[in-house]
Amino acid sequence: MKRCNQFVRMFKILFCGILLLSLTVPAFAEVPIEVLQNRLYAAPGGFDAGRIKELVKSAFQISRNEQHIFRVMVNVYGAESGLPDHLIVYILAKETYSYETARVNLLHGYRLGSIQRDYVEAPDEVDLLYDTYASCPDNTVEMVFATNLSSSQYPTAVKAVDYAASLAQSAGYNVKVLKGSAENKAAYANWLACSNLKMIGRVGHGSTSGIAVSDGTVDYNFFKGLGSSGLKNKVLYFNSCQTHNSPLEPAIVGAGVQKFVGGNVNLYVGPSEEVFKCWLNKVVSQKQAMTSSLPACEKSTGYPQSGAHGISGGGSDYCPASGSSSSSSSSSTSSSGGTACQSYTATNSQHVSAGRAYAQNVQSGCSTITNYYAVGSNQSLGSSGTTSTTLYTTDGGKTYRVGGCPGYEEGGGTGSGGGSGNGCN
Repeated sequence: MKRCNQFVRMFKILFCGILLLSLTVPAFAEVPIEVLQNRLYAAPGGFDAGRIKELVKSAFQISRNEQHIFRVMVNVYGAESGLPDHLIVYILAKETYSYETARVNLLHGYRLGSIQRDYVEAPDEVDLLYDTYASCPDNTVEMVFATNLSSSQYPTAVKAVDYAASLAQSAGYNVKVLKGSAENKAAYANWLACSNLKMIGRVGHGSTSGIAVSDGTVDYNFFKGLGSSGLKNKVLYFNSCQTHNSPLEPAIVGAGVQKFVGGNVNLYVGPSEEVFKCWLNKVVSQKQAMTSSLPACEKSTGYPQSGAHGISGGGSDYCPASGSSSSSSSSSTSSSGGTACQSYTATNSQHVSAGRAYAQNVQSGCSTITNYYAVGSNQSLGSSGTTSTTLYTTDGGKTYRVGGCPGYEEGGGTGSGGGSGNGCN
C-alpha cells in the first residue's frame, strides 16, 4: 500500500511537471502558406492549391522551422500540359525582415524534383502585367509611406511609417499611408506613375533582388521596365535588408531616381527604424542634404554598424519642396489663345492607346526597335513602352508636348493619368 501511494505521488508530480512545461514552452502558430495569383501562368482548370502547399511545407520543412518563418508566398508556373512546371517560393523570416527566393522544379505536376536556393528570377518569370495598366490614383499626393506588416507583428515598422507620415504632413506635404494588403504590387506601379510624387519610404522585408509586399514582390525587373526616366525627381527609401545591392540598386538608379536609400547589409529591426526616422526629419523637416544626413543619423542614433545604409542616385541632394497646391491642377489658362492646358501622366504605351502618342518601328540590323512620339509635336518619348511620361496639350488634343503645363514646375502637371530587436530589415 505504501509503495502504491509513492507511485501515485510520483505520477502526480510527473503530470504537474508535464503540464507546467506545456504552459511555459511557447506555442508557434502555423506558418501561413499563400499561393499567389499568377496571371502569366494560370491553368484553365486551376492548380491544386492544397497539394502545392503540402509540397512546399514538406520541401522546406516548414513545421520544423515555424518559429523562424513569418510567411511563405508561392507563385505557380505551369507547363503546356496544364500541370505545374515549377514554383517560385518566397520565404519571409520571422526574426528578421529578410526574405529568400527559391525555385522548386517539379516532376509530373506535384512531385518534388529539385530546389534552387537564393534564386534570382528571370524577367520572363515575373508578372509585370500590373505595370501595363498603371494609372496615378491621386496626383496631389507627394509622399507615400508604406509597410505590409501589422502592429502586432512588427510594432517598430508601423510606428516608423506613422512617424514619417506625420513628419511629412507637418512639413506641408500631401501624404498617403499604405498598410497591410494596401502595400501591394499594383500600388507601386500606380503611385510611381504620379508625376507629382516626390518620395516613397517603406519598412519591411527585402533582399538584393527586391522588396516583399502583401501579394508578392516588387523586384529589379519592375524598376528596369520603368525606363531611364521612370523615377526622375523621385526619392526612394527602402528600410529593408540588402536592397542597396545588385541587381536591385542598379535597376533603381538606372531608372533615373533622384536618390535611393537602402540596406547595404542586414539592417537591425528597431535601430534601423530610428535611422529611417532621423533621416526623414533631417531631409524633410530641416531641409538638410540627403547624402550627409545618412551617416550622421547612423552615428547620432547609435546604430551598431557604420555604413550599413547606402545612398545613391545622381539627382539633387535635397528633398523637393512641397508644391501640390500649385501644380496638381489638371488645367491652366494658356497664353496662346486662352485654351485650357491639360496634361497627362502615363506610360508611352498608354499614351498611344489614348491617342496622345504614336509608335513607329525601325529596323536596326536584325532587330526591330519601337520608338514613341508625341502626336502633333512629334517629340521623341524614347523606345520603351513602359516608361512613364508627362504630356500636355493647349489646343484640345491636336498637339501634345513633353512636360507639364507651362507655368508649372517640371514634372508637375496633372493628373488625369491615362491609364528594438535583433532582426534585420
